[in-house]
Amino acid sequence: MASSDKTEIMLNFGRNGRAAFDVDAGRLLSAPEAPLALEDPLTAARSALAGPVDFPPLTRAVVAGDRVALALTPETPSAAELIAAVWEQLAEREIRPEDVTIVEATSPHERQLQDPRVALPLEVRDTVNWVIHDPEEKTACTYLATTASGERIYLSRLLIEADVVVSIGYTTFDPILGYSGTSSVFYPWMSSSEASLRFRGQGHLELEPGDERPLRQLTDEIAWLLGTQFTVQSVPSAGFGTSHVVAGLCDSVLRRGMQLLQADWELELEERPELLVLAVDGGPQGTTWADVGAALSTARKIVARGGRVLLLTELAELPGPGMQLLQGAENPDDAIRPLGKTMPADVVPATQIAAAVDWARVFLLSQLPGDLVEDLFMVPVDTPAEAARLLQGEESCLLLPSAEKWFVRVTG
Repeated sequence: MASSDKTEIMLNFGRNGRAAFDVDAGRLLSAPEAPLALEDPLTAARSALAGPVDFPPLTRAVVAGDRVALALTPETPSAAELIAAVWEQLAEREIRPEDVTIVEATSPHERQLQDPRVALPLEVRDTVNWVIHDPEEKTACTYLATTASGERIYLSRLLIEADVVVSIGYTTFDPILGYSGTSSVFYPWMSSSEASLRFRGQGHLELEPGDERPLRQLTDEIAWLLGTQFTVQSVPSAGFGTSHVVAGLCDSVLRRGMQLLQADWELELEERPELLVLAVDGGPQGTTWADVGAALSTARKIVARGGRVLLLTELAELPGPGMQLLQGAENPDDAIRPLGKTMPADVVPATQIAAAVDWARVFLLSQLPGDLVEDLFMVPVDTPAEAARLLQGEESCLLLPSAEKWFVRVTG
């Protein structure tokens, strides 16, 4: 399969990582590119708010004196710019900054959250409220309603007591919901710790993103019970940026976000690669095991059985309780049942990684000690140059940038 026709591919990973690969063109099954980030997300957000999808402009949905809650999904790309554009609409209707509260869910990935008010005008920046919802705080939630299935729902008191609630977040593939975005900010992350525990699951490797997901239907029902209809959503780009901004009616914005994901972040292969190289972006605050798990979930679905997977990361996060179960197992499959029984906070990435290392041989470039990587059934790689040498051979291969964000299917 080798050819003298070489293709040079540069993959970025993390904040500063870069790795160069010279690959025989005949070995490449595909050469996908991730969508680039918008140069000016604030202007894009203003444009989206000026022409919302299937909904009047936000300026017609609020009046002076309204208390407005902006429900923010953690780690939303360009969150500060989205907030600033929304504030401009509120200010036009003489909403007072002290009557605006950004309610941000606690990051499920335990990353440090950045202040989303940094793009607001200086004169209102500290007056607009910013609250990180604490699911452990007993008084933070109050009763909202009972769902059609009889489940009593408790949500952030700040959301329920607001006159207007706008969800702000990003639309992306999700192993449990199929697609996250719009109403998924509300539940369980704006609810109690008990709700978060019930929500934990192991994902569905066999399902397509658009397949029916009861939990996705539940989050949409909760948004309806809350009475919120307007949303502002970004679609991620390569790196930590935004490729598109969409605003308007929640259902319509989600459909539009799904279409953009399908156009920019879906890939079809006719055969399974024998060698897969995955570059992981991570988030602005660093790479987590959740990022690695998402990338390896893609690997598990598409790489040939017994093939090789090379992960390029700047991962420095120590293993959580689920990863520790994998670390202490004699083989990866032994960890699956305990993970399903105990449901630790990192059950999804731990399960994804266990399935992948049981399926293929995984090499990991990271900032972790080599013996820890080996305990997790992966082969440590020390440098990008060492990673590049792993591509010497004749296997069919695929190099995937921003690997944790893709949905890839094999049609052959």
